[in-house]
Amino acid sequence: MSSFKNKFIANAVSLAFLGALSTPLAFAQGTVTCTVVDTKSVSANDLFDFDKSSLSANGQKVLSTYADNLRNMKSVTSISLVGHTDGKGAVAYNNALGQRRADAVKAYLISKGVEPQIVQASSKGKSGLLNNELTADGKDDPIKRQANRRVEITTAGTTVVAGANCPATTVASGAAGGAVAASAAEGALNPAYVVGGVVAVGAAIAVAASSGGGGSTGTTGTTGSR
Repeated sequence: MSSFKNKFIANAVSLAFLGALSTPLAFAQGTVTCTVVDTKSVSANDLFDFDKSSLSANGQKVLSTYADNLRNMKSVTSISLVGHTDGKGAVAYNNALGQRRADAVKAYLISKGVEPQIVQASSKGKSGLLNNELTADGKDDPIKRQANRRVEITTAGTTVVAGANCPATTVASGAAGGAVAASAAEGALNPAYVVGGVVAVGAAIAVAASSGGGGSTGTTGTTGSR
């Protein structure tokens, strides 16, 4: 009888253990696919040298990280690149400079494996200034002008996040209303930023912060476009 009782207890323990293995852990979560549209404004200082449209070594580093992190997304449907200059100089010159810079970013992303057909490059020249480039007393402000010199990168696609619902800045793929845009401030971008506001290192469309942060204003180029 004692032997039978011990064997019964052993079998019961074994069944309980196997049952525990087949039960999901309490902290395990499901996932949901979210549609995102995210716009980042990257300082021209972080991508180009003064008045140039060829990428600097730091610019290549920034864009390499961006291209690498695109692979964290489930899909990327479009990338829009818009070049912006400061307000100095002729309209035609600034339009051309903004286009060359956007084209340079596009070419580099394609060289890193981004599909050419999803990338659009355009220029707003000096027509999309963030500010009027003047100090409170009406003098020229090189810091404000530097803020105007940028490339805006808008990435659209889908990403998978943990949980049952998309974050407030995204919507579930296929849901009515489409994607909700999320934007970030001008300057070098934080590599911990995640698409749609989901906080986790290794953002799907993050751009690495340069060693110089938003870039220094310097003393060169205060009378021309960059």
